[in-house]
Amino acid sequence: MIVSQQNIKNEKNSIHNRNKFRFRKIINISSSIGLSVDIPLSSVYAMSKFALEGLSEGVYYELKSQNIDIHLVEPGGFRSSLGANAFMIQPGKNSVYGEINECLNTYLESKATDIHCPHTDMEDIVKTVYKLATGEIDSFRNLVGGDAKEILDLRSNNSIEEYLQRIGSRFIR
Repeated sequence: MIVSQQNIKNEKNSIHNRNKFRFRKIINISSSIGLSVDIPLSSVYAMSKFALEGLSEGVYYELKSQNIDIHLVEPGGFRSSLGANAFMIQPGKNSVYGEINECLNTYLESKATDIHCPHTDMEDIVKTVYKLATGEIDSFRNLVGGDAKEILDLRSNNSIEEYLQRIGSRFIR
């Protein structure tokens, strides 16, 4: 939450100071989890990303009227310590979350070691931000990584019930 809160504070300050510094673009880096939650036990993290999505979409028109562009960069999963250290509940051994946590850990470990599993390359995120900053691309929503596109396709092409069933089958025995 702290990362997202700081981002929102920075955005608010940049809007406030736009005339002084001539800012014309705001680039928010969110997560594909802000499009559709596909990992259990990450509700607080997902909530912060949904909030950033809503804020970005909500201020789009008011900023556009002031000639300020806003963009979202939504990467899929990439290797970092954030997931392990920040956003998932770590239940105790006898917790009601024990089974789902065990399934989640197994799933995440298999994704981390599977060379065929689509991961997002951090360099692609940087390239996307650079292209947005320089005007090479100008789209509002920018998915980065095959896994981000895969999860959005899964969510977009299925009913909510089908989507929840397919995602849930990874984590619920």
